[in-house]
Amino acid sequence: MRTLALVPLLLLAACTAVRPLTQPDATRSGRAAADRDLAAGEARILVIGRLGPEAPRVDEATGLPLQSADCAYSEENAAHVDAYNQRVRAAAVNDARLLQK
Repeated sequence: MRTLALVPLLLLAACTAVRPLTQPDATRSGRAAADRDLAAGEARILVIGRLGPEAPRVDEATGLPLQSADCAYSEENAAHVDAYNQRVRAAAVNDARLLQK
């Protein structure tokens, strides 16, 4: 019986322990993710929203593949995606090999 009484307390603790990213944190996270992907040779351009069957699969400006980062728009998601794409596009300009994939 006491165990059941702890369940709501544990759920509350779990929900409040997760801190959503702030915009500056999301920007840093986007840059770090881009650096990891670039180092691994997995450059791509992120978009927010679902890539439907008729949607292009390649970014016209860079020729890099498009990937949906998240279906839900938020300021934090936008900050992450913008920072990621800026880092990848800057790397693509400086390294033409990224554009040849």
